[in-house]
Amino acid sequence: MENISLVVAPGARNSETAWHGAYLLAICPLGLGTPFLVIGAAFDSAAPLPKRIRSYSTAIYIVSGVLLIAVGILILTNKLVWF
Repeated sequence: MENISLVVAPGARNSETAWHGAYLLAICPLGLGTPFLVIGAAFDSAAPLPKRIRSYSTAIYIVSGVLLIAVGILILTNKLVWF
């Protein structure tokens, strides 16, 4: 989203009243920011999770590395087909 105003401004400009257009321009940033507020609020409750995952980190690193190498080989040999 390089410039959200390019998407929202036409809808606000074509509104019946200026108040309705201002309402649309005010609600859009709130909708975009809400996921960040939720993540920030849930951060404290999710803090113990990395401690439990740490015991599996070596296996996660190995599996991730193998998958990364496999996808790299598929791309290199032009065998990776998405659809």
